[in-house]
Amino acid sequence: MTRRRRSAKEARAEILEAAETLLREDGPEALTITAIARAVGVSHPAVLHHFGSAGALEEALHMRISVAIRDDLLGLLASNGADRAGALEQAMARLADPAKGRMLAWLVATGRPMFPPVSDKGLAQVAETLQATNSIDDVSMRVQLAVLAM
Repeated sequence: MTRRRRSAKEARAEILEAAETLLREDGPEALTITAIARAVGVSHPAVLHHFGSAGALEEALHMRISVAIRDDLLGLLASNGADRAGALEQAMARLADPAKGRMLAWLVATGRPMFPPVSDKGLAQVAETLQATNSIDDVSMRVQLAVLAM
């Protein structure tokens, strides 16, 4: 294996990308430091060097996935203008995707929320975006929003 120099930021990003890919494609049982290291082409200690522990790597992966889900939802809401019902239907369809579902299941199974922590205004940003335009009158849309908040 040919060694390649990476900045710490590049290495962390590549490690997280590999971990997310393993989770999405093979499920949580594939999330081992050894498998992640192999996917990136680095040693087991190199992964630990960049994250400190397996727990810290999992926490960073959680943040990456939950921020991506939140940002995806915010993007849908912004791109659909006043059609909030359409945006929520698209959001539900995206969350129903098996690959994304596997990542959401991992978040829930590990006891982590699917949105970033309150300090990052995870769900609050989605709620504020919804409130900024129209009130939610449709019962179906309220139910879908409640499911998204779980």
